[in-house]
Amino acid sequence: MKKEVKLDEAIGKTLTAVGFSEKYGMCSPQAVLVFGDGTFTTLGVAYSYPEDNGQIEESELYMPEFGDHELIRVGIATQEELDRMRAKRAAVAEADHKKHQKAQYEALKREFGEAR
Repeated sequence: MKKEVKLDEAIGKTLTAVGFSEKYGMCSPQAVLVFGDGTFTTLGVAYSYPEDNGQIEESELYMPEFGDHELIRVGIATQEELDRMRAKRAAVAEADHKKHQKAQYEALKREFGEAR
């Protein structure tokens, strides 16, 4: 996966691709600017009141807002990298879930005693 950098670190770099988040995402829209040296930066929109008064700001890539096809198209990640990241997140979530279940079980045992 390419490395995300701050916008001021991108000065003088050659822009090679631009990608946009999904139109109907849950968060503010984002654009990624991809550079020829294996880096990219992310821009987002900060909304204020009234809601149609948005400002462009430096942001961090929020990958769920982008379709895999867009991240692959602009070269931020390969399908294999995306699959590995998802598998790693799923393993962490599963471990957290088991830890939470064990804590709940232990609390219930303390409150109600051992099962017979």
